[in-house]
Amino acid sequence: MYTVKAKKEVLLSAGTFQSPHLLELSGIGNSTILQRNGIKTLIDLPGVGENYQDHMFVTTTYELKPGSSTQNYDLLRNNATFAAAAAAQYNATHDGILSSPPSVLSFISLDSVATSVEIARTIAQLDRETAPDKINQLQKASYEIQKGWLKEKLGLVEVIGYPAYAGNGVPKANTSYITLFTAVQHPFSRGNIRKHINTSDPLVAPQIDPKYFSKSIDLDTLVYAVKFGQKLSKTEPLASLIVSRQNPTPEVTSDADIADYVKANVASIHHPIGTASLAPKELGGVVDIYLKVYGTANVRVVDASVIPLHIGSHLQRTVYGIAEKAAMIIKGGF
Repeated sequence: MYTVKAKKEVLLSAGTFQSPHLLELSGIGNSTILQRNGIKTLIDLPGVGENYQDHMFVTTTYELKPGSSTQNYDLLRNNATFAAAAAAQYNATHDGILSSPPSVLSFISLDSVATSVEIARTIAQLDRETAPDKINQLQKASYEIQKGWLKEKLGLVEVIGYPAYAGNGVPKANTSYITLFTAVQHPFSRGNIRKHINTSDPLVAPQIDPKYFSKSIDLDTLVYAVKFGQKLSKTEPLASLIVSRQNPTPEVTSDADIADYVKANVASIHHPIGTASLAPKELGGVVDIYLKVYGTANVRVVDASVIPLHIGSHLQRTVYGIAEKAAMIIKGGF
């Protein structure tokens, strides 16, 4: 054990899971939780570890007809000669199939995957679930923005066409597939590290509850997206290339059955945000506009945990931007 003392500032950049964890271990957080774990409260800041959001996705896989694809990643699994040649090509010139990411990508609005009747039903349920007596102040402010995005028909669903098998089962030998990744970009569900910590031991990981589908619109969106994928598979030019859907099986057609499939197979894209949100303290924020933790003079959080509302994009560039902004703030003496 050793002690490190900062002459100027402490920049906390441990990520959405560990930054709030370290704040709590340092006595900054919900005083009730801190006291329960024998940690002295230095700053009572209930927003620490709350407002967790994440992009969630589900995959659907389709078997392709023989010979329908010459640049499918399944060839690396099915053909050892092809795989060896691809590896040699990449090692020599850094190009070829091993250097090629999926090239089919789209961010589409809810009305692109759902009917007007489905959307009306989903929004009516959302309004019931987000009634003022059921949400906190930060959620109220966030949901007003998100409902505006729905009206503006911004991209709520990310669709990625992946030229290989990426399902939840076992692919057939010598067979190629296409997989559709469909992901919710602006989730309404809000999770937390509700227990945050269950010990004062810094080596014990925090307990995280993402609360996926705590708002039904997120589940509805993925159900609509799976049905949209099935519609795509029956539309040319894909229709002529596809044998059948493998995951879920072709018998899964009703909304209820698709919902069961989604709940059994949903996964994180690993874009967690929000657990040290930049927002007014009275709304549940943790850091101010200069990324300083409320109540401190020289502790800043510089990572994705400060993002208060999820973005319709992958996080890497945004996190770089937060770091650049933090550098400018510090250089400016704020």
